[in-house]
Amino acid sequence: EDWEWRGGQPRPCPEYLFEDVATIFEMSHVPTFFSMGDNAWLDCEDVDEAYKFWEKHLLTFDERKDLGWPELGTTVSRNEDHIEMYSFVLKDVLVIGQGLPGEGRGVDHAWTLWNVYLDENARWLEKSFAENEFK
Repeated sequence: EDWEWRGGQPRPCPEYLFEDVATIFEMSHVPTFFSMGDNAWLDCEDVDEAYKFWEKHLLTFDERKDLGWPELGTTVSRNEDHIEMYSFVLKDVLVIGQGLPGEGRGVDHAWTLWNVYLDENARWLEKSFAENEFK
């Protein structure tokens, strides 16, 4: 959880915070995936702006072609409605990424409908297991 150090208090979240996280992981020798946690951007004073920074710098970080990463050798599936949810099989291991941000502070986003979003996470989990023949 990359934002846990913020203590869960609404604070400014300038773009450089997201750029700094991306810069650290640019040193990775393999494709890197980010999953949304409870402090990813919803603890920022301007959650809409912070989400745009999250989306720009981290959401599909694994798709970057400029870092010389080796091919994964597998297909990454993403949820059509929530691209932060992904899955793939690598060496007989099913990897599933799900979003689990906090409920937010009255912001009009899908994750403010907490139970609906949790249900979508459950459906993604079931679909990922079914499509990859894991039981």
